[in-house]
Amino acid sequence: MARKPSLTSPARPTQTSTPSPITPRLVTIKQAAAYCSCAVWAIRQAIWSKELRACMIGKRYLIDRGDLDRFITLDGVSGCRDLLASGLCFLGFFE
Repeated sequence: MARKPSLTSPARPTQTSTPSPITPRLVTIKQAAAYCSCAVWAIRQAIWSKELRACMIGKRYLIDRGDLDRFITLDGVSGCRDLLASGLCFLGFFE
């Protein structure tokens, strides 16, 4: 015997639109290195020398995208030029 639909329970809405992807604000060192097109070691050195701000959550360093953007701008920090000169970064933007 089939059940009759209840008038009190609402029908499930069908999901027709795709949810927008959430872009994380904090990125890992590996993601930051890919974003800057440089070695993971270069990002670690920048964090250790306090040229790039990072927060430690658990055992991982996480870097804010805004801080990363400030780090790679020409007038924001001279450390990016130093990393390029040392050969740890392989961008071609600052030559």
